[in-house]
Amino acid sequence: SGATLTTGTNALTANAGLTANGTLDATSQVVTVDPTAVTGNLSGSGSASFGAGALTVTGSCSLATVTAGAGTIDIDGDLSGTAFTAGAGALTVNGNVSTATFTGGAGAIDIDGAVTSATGFTASSTTTAVGANFTPGAFTHNSGSITFDTTDGSSIGGFAFNTVTVSANKTMTGDWTCAGLLTIDSGATLTTGTNALTANAGL
Repeated sequence: SGATLTTGTNALTANAGLTANGTLDATSQVVTVDPTAVTGNLSGSGSASFGAGALTVTGSCSLATVTAGAGTIDIDGDLSGTAFTAGAGALTVNGNVSTATFTGGAGAIDIDGAVTSATGFTASSTTTAVGANFTPGAFTHNSGSITFDTTDGSSIGGFAFNTVTVSANKTMTGDWTCAGLLTIDSGATLTTGTNALTANAGL
């Protein structure tokens, strides 16, 4: 507890999961956490930083603080914790994102589940996709595009967006302002209710 594990250029594979109550510094190699049971997740009250190496977690990631780098990150379960800072590598989360603060980088972000980050969610500066409810406490579009896809009937909070694509049936729960183009794909429905919708670059 409170210690630091620095992997250097060495690969680290944790087949039964990894708990970091101190600091995991993995900035130049591949870290694979592949639990054989549901309890074998990447977890702990400490922090971890990742660089050019890929990170694969077949469970959930609940480390308190994570700083990503240029490597890709794939998380099969949920992403939670205090703060997650994405990097230049692509991030895929097959579950929900409930970190208190989520900060996107330049890498593409694909979240299949819901986003409920209480303090705030900053999108990727390139592309972000969210499959279920999108109701963070605050939202910063980071000049990127966001797509709401996958799950019909999801709720999307009221925020200022850049470019938005709606490719499934979604319901607005607040006012939207889109600085860029708003696209509603064929077969998709965006229900505004009593909320205002402003698309400055057209629909």
